[in-house]
Amino acid sequence: MSDVIDLAQAQTLEHLDNKLDELESLVLELGLSKVQQAYLVTKVVDMWRDIKSSVDIEARCRAIADREVDAND
Repeated sequence: MSDVIDLAQAQTLEHLDNKLDELESLVLELGLSKVQQAYLVTKVVDMWRDIKSSVDIEARCRAIADREVDAND
C-alpha cells in the first residue's frame, strides 16, 4: 500500500478486501455456469481495483496539498 494511505484507511481496505474475497467465494458457491461465475467474479475484482485506485488517488492528492501548505508556511 502507498505510504500516503493512513493506518485507518489501510485497515479498512484490508477489511474490505477480506469481505470481497468472501463475496467471491459465495458467488462461486451459487452453482452458476462457469461463464456467469467468471462474469460476476470479474465484477468483484473490478470493484476492488476501482476502490483501491480511488483511495490511492485521493491520498496522493492530499499529500500534494499538504506539501503545498507546508511550502507556503
